[in-house]
Order: sequence, then C-alpha cells, then structure tokens
Amino acid sequence: MLIYAILWLILFMVTAVFNVLPNPLSVLTISCPAFLYVVPVAVYVHFREWGRTIGLIVGALMAVLLGSAVLLMVMKLVGGYTPRLQLSSTQFAGMVGMSAANALLISSMGLPIGLGTSRGWTYGRVVVATIATFSVLVGVYLKVCWASFNRIIDSMIAWFTEQLNLQAAEMGQELVDEQIAGLRWFGENKFALAVGIEFAVYLMLTCVLVSITVAILRRWFADPGTIGSFRDMRPPDWLVWGGIATAVLWYVEHQYGGGIELRFVTWNVAVGLSSIYFLNGCAVFIYGLSVLAPGLFLLVLLVFMFVMSGLYPALSMIGLFDTWANFRVRMDRLAQAIRDAQSGES
Repeated sequence: MLIYAILWLILFMVTAVFNVLPNPLSVLTISCPAFLYVVPVAVYVHFREWGRTIGLIVGALMAVLLGSAVLLMVMKLVGGYTPRLQLSSTQFAGMVGMSAANALLISSMGLPIGLGTSRGWTYGRVVVATIATFSVLVGVYLKVCWASFNRIIDSMIAWFTEQLNLQAAEMGQELVDEQIAGLRWFGENKFALAVGIEFAVYLMLTCVLVSITVAILRRWFADPGTIGSFRDMRPPDWLVWGGIATAVLWYVEHQYGGGIELRFVTWNVAVGLSSIYFLNGCAVFIYGLSVLAPGLFLLVLLVFMFVMSGLYPALSMIGLFDTWANFRVRMDRLAQAIRDAQSGES
C-alpha cells in the first residue's frame, strides 16, 4: 500500500507541475505526462487490482486539471501568456478540457495491455488489441475536437514560423524560407496527414509501452507477460493488399484528382501503413542482431547504410518485403548453417 501511495503521489506531482511549467509549447504538450501512467496501470490490471488501477487513471485526470488551472490563474495574474501562441484565454481553457480528456484516454492505454499480458497473448496480439482500441477512442476524440486540434497545429506553425524568422540572420534567409514553406505546406495538408501521424506515433509508443510492461513483469514478478517479444512481431501478409490499394488510389488522386476526401484517405492510410512496416523492419533488424550476432564492424556498417539511405524508408522497405521474403526464417537458416560450419571445423 505504501509503495502504491508513493507511486501515485510522484506521478500526480510530476503531471501537475509539468502543466505549470512556462514553456512556449506547454499548451500543446499538456497531457504528455499521462504516458507515465500507462505501465503502472497495465501492471495493476495484469494482477487484477482494479481499485488501484482506477485510482491511477483518476489521478492523471485530476493532475492535468489542477496543473492547468494553476497555469491559467498565473496567466491571468501576469497579464496573459497566450499571445505567443495566438490563443485567447477561452480557447486555452477549452484546450485544457481537451487535454484532460486526452490524459484520460492515454492513461487508459494500460487497460488492454494489462488484460492481454494477463491472458498470455502473443506480443503482437497485445499491440494490435491496444492500438485498435485506442484508435477508435482517438478517432472519436479527433472527430469531436477537430476544430481545436486544427487551431493547436496552426498556433504551433505560427510560433515556429516566428522563431525561424528571428533566426534568419544566423541560419540564412534561403534556409529559413525553405523551412517556412515546408511548415506552410504541412499546414495546408494537415487534414491528409494528421490522422496517419497520430496513428503512427501511438503505434510506436504502444510497442515501447508493451515492451516496458513485459520487461517489468518478467524481471520483477517472474511472469512471462506475453508470448514472444517485439522482435517476433510481424504484420499479417494480407495487409500488403491494403498497401497496393492505397498506392493505386494515390496514383488516381495524383493524376486525375479526387477531392479532399480521397486525399484524406490515401495519405493518412499511407502514413499509417508505412509506420507498421517500419516497425516490422525494426523487429527484423533486432531479430537479426540476436540470431546472427554480427561483429561490431558489420553492425556499424549496417547502421551507416541505413542512416545514409534514410532510416525510416530503408526499414519500412525491409518490413514490407518481409511479407514475401520472411527474413526471420532465412536468418534462422543462415545462423544454423554458420553453427554447422563452425562445429564441422572444430
């Protein structure tokens, strides 16, 4: 009980204080500390300690509201902090409510993770169940708060543009103009990218949080948690047909036009699918490291090649072609051949 009380108090204080910190993006990152709750919630759900689970989730919500209320009062007293983000106090208060709902959703991510680990699901199934549940909730959340979400992005772009203009003398006007043009392009097309980016970010965070939860269960509680780990996770082969359909629709939209509705679907789905195959590429790479145990020189060479070719696209392509090549099976065969050759030499 004492350990839980200390944990609850630490998480509550960190979350509340974070919301009072006077940083220019505090209004945009106001619910980030809620991610600290996910793993404890998952562990308590795993052991069916529902009272403590609810206490943590409620604590995340209360901490965001308390910290945001303090920040809002400070802003009123000092004459307003919102002009730097071009937001009125009313808009800020609305985003506090939105952030509180976001914190409630994020801290609840531990629920499907804990349920999956307690039932001994595979690592991939736990990730799929978590991201599927969370995607539905985030989809509803974005639908309800789409206007505020757009205002947040526009405010952030305006602030970054202002900062870039201030640094034009140091960075060079040409580079600044190029970066501002990129920000404006994103602002114009955010409707076709925001949902896919949200999905990609939450998918990657889900994998991280599931891995941490499983590591804690295995090390501290001698509980297997899931069958397998991140390196064993592999998307189903049929998913590639979704990628092919998306590529066809993107070509149609690019060549003949199809309205903002088609662009919304194709671009967001493309971003989401690329994140899935990127993670599969990462899993294949980690699997290869554990099975083949390459030397330091070869490892550095591989990392250098990935970085030079673009880490994200390179690993995404590996993850995609794993659909046909099944690199893990090939690496297992190669590792066995190496062991057989070494035993023959000895």
